[in-house]
Amino acid sequence: MTIGTIIKTERLRKNMKQETLAKEICSISHLSRIENGKIDPSKELLRKLSERLGVPIVDDESKNVEIEHLQERLETIINLRDQKGAAQLMEELNMLLLKVPVEVALRIDLELMLIRAQSVLHKQEENILQALAKFTETDLTPIQAFRVQQIKGMASYGVGELKVCLDCFSEALNLMGILPLSNFERADFYYVLSIALMADGQKFEALEKAKEALNFFQSIMVGRRVVECYLVSGVAYKQIGQMDRALETFQLAEKVSRQLDLQTFLGVIYQNIGAVYSAINHTDLAISHFLQAITCKKQPEQQVYSMLSLLNEHAKLGNRKDIRHWLEEGYRILPKLSAPMRKRFETQFDVYQALYEENDERIEVSLLTAVRYFQKRKDKNQTKHYSKRLAEFYASKRKYKKAVEYYRQIVE
Repeated sequence: MTIGTIIKTERLRKNMKQETLAKEICSISHLSRIENGKIDPSKELLRKLSERLGVPIVDDESKNVEIEHLQERLETIINLRDQKGAAQLMEELNMLLLKVPVEVALRIDLELMLIRAQSVLHKQEENILQALAKFTETDLTPIQAFRVQQIKGMASYGVGELKVCLDCFSEALNLMGILPLSNFERADFYYVLSIALMADGQKFEALEKAKEALNFFQSIMVGRRVVECYLVSGVAYKQIGQMDRALETFQLAEKVSRQLDLQTFLGVIYQNIGAVYSAINHTDLAISHFLQAITCKKQPEQQVYSMLSLLNEHAKLGNRKDIRHWLEEGYRILPKLSAPMRKRFETQFDVYQALYEENDERIEVSLLTAVRYFQKRKDKNQTKHYSKRLAEFYASKRKYKKAVEYYRQIVE
């Protein structure tokens, strides 16, 4: 990238006209010739243009920014989910961007590293989406465009925007075909893609991508990422009805977690094992694993999933005392959740509250609310789940026309 192209790119990023940049520095025609690469600016002229743009500009990369070393550190931080390391790397990258003059393409690389490191921290999705907004009109290289789409997709998933997430990942997939990505970047992307595909009900595609990611992370012996891939694979096996394979895969995840002392995974693993037992109607085993999951989980946003699962199992058994207990626990924990997550679980707890009260009007309203809520968020799995429950409710009340309507939605 020539120095003129760098100046033009920075000017356009700031929506600045040529006359504004050139005013009292040089003529507009002189600036135009610089931007078109016909002449090079003097050092003094470059300094003045740089000051007005508010960005250090140099015509080489001689400042020895060790981009490969920074990328290796970022990969390690991502693999270990190292929040302390992420915060430290973000601080260093901010210092580099403030103090070290680097050309535009390298600056964008560093900014994207900073945002990707930020994604390792908790509850940063809104800030990440805001930080990415400035890249929409920027002239990015293909690999930078890929990274923007991956990070934006991840953050969109985190705020419950599955459709936006899938659109971003689709763009990233298109770019992958022309990029010499590292094995890490390819596996890392396949892993996050598998999660989004599962949420969209694309079970077989999710399983394929999770397995590809698993092969790489096994080859470099990164236990944490191996467990993550086992979890996605296990959920996929469960969704396609291969319960034995699902149980085996979750047990492998448990084995690796115990061998490597990755205690933070145990709550999620027990939750998923409980879900398998629930699916094959081993309700007592399901309940015992959901209780283990709550014991292992420390954060409200993790515990709430197990509370909802326990509500479902006790509702199957008609255990009114336990239903009442877990409803109270669920509503108690709602204020501790983020707004999108709070709405998601409140919608579902309201269904069980109506069922507990045996109030037909409230049951119908709560189920309709749940169906519409998950339809709006393009959550196919939950939409099907609550559509089925609503159809069964209408059938039990001999409202067969409405029952057929929602059974048809499940099929479609």
